[in-house]
Amino acid sequence: IRIFDLKDRESGQEKLALLIGDVIEQKSKGDLAFRLADIYFHHMKDYAHAAAQDQFALSSGLDRTRQPSAWFYQAKSFEYVSMRQGSRDNSIKAKAIEAYDSLLQRFPASEHTYEAQIAQFNLKLGLAVSGTEARKLGTEFLSVFPNARRKDLPLFALANSYRSSKLYGDAALAYKLILEKHPQSER
Repeated sequence: IRIFDLKDRESGQEKLALLIGDVIEQKSKGDLAFRLADIYFHHMKDYAHAAAQDQFALSSGLDRTRQPSAWFYQAKSFEYVSMRQGSRDNSIKAKAIEAYDSLLQRFPASEHTYEAQIAQFNLKLGLAVSGTEARKLGTEFLSVFPNARRKDLPLFALANSYRSSKLYGDAALAYKLILEKHPQSER
């Protein structure tokens, strides 16, 4: 069972009731859409609707302090939709990559920066069609995000990508780098 598929309907219903109260009080459309996206994402696990509501929130004057979360959860929603669909439609993955990119460009030091960097890299790596492209993505990631925490995670993903592409020498070098630079890695 994938954790992102587990629903929490009871808590979602409570939050929906509170949201309806705010509609009656005529709160801002951006804030209402953001909260509805939260209910869709965290409680109903309806990621397509969550992404749509986050987009509406962002285009409806959502408070700047909530925008990083809206960008992040919109990207994460697209990512989960693509996981549910399998590898059939890369356009959804491309939407997730774009949303992560928007977050990282607009809010480079938000609470979601680290996770967005890793998720975006993994999505791009999943779309790479060759070992050469994977190598380029790895080099780009390490140069664009030199201060990323837990660099062992993207390095591990990169090593696995090399191994899948039968680039065993590159995979061995990446694994060796992980062991040398990140000896306490959980991987």
